Amino acid sequence: MGEGDEEKYIGKYGLGKRNERGQKLVDFCRKQKLIVTNTWFQQGKIRRYTWKAPGDRARYQLDYIMVRERYRNSVKNSRALPGADVDSDHNLVAMTVHLQLKFIRKKIPRAKRCDKEKLKIVGGKLTQKIEEGLVEKKEATTEER
Repeated sequence: MGEGDEEKYIGKYGLGKRNERGQKLVDFCRKQKLIVTNTWFQQGKIRRYTWKAPGDRARYQLDYIMVRERYRNSVKNSRALPGADVDSDHNLVAMTVHLQLKFIRKKIPRAKRCDKEKLKIVGGKLTQKIEEGLVEKKEATTEER
């Protein structure tokens, strides 16, 4: 990536000079609307490099964290952690993010609306059946009724 900003996708706090591969990554970020978080925060050089050449001859920034441009305000810090105990010649790259989750209420489906005219018809039929069943049979005993 190198030092120097590139529109709104690359910050001005990179490390080294941009080469052909760095330019390809910039183009990719532009097309996908990604930002490189490592380059947006001013850190000391020890917090920028992510790979050290054998023999400690040179230090480079090869690893990046990319985030959608939409979430740029959520990223609070991003840096390399050279003291992290990982079994690699690359340094760990960490990012601090502030997330705010929203509570989404589930909509309860409304009960189906009743047709009042249909209810009157069905209610009338039901009333008629009940009245027919209640007609006293003169020869029936109490247990039969």
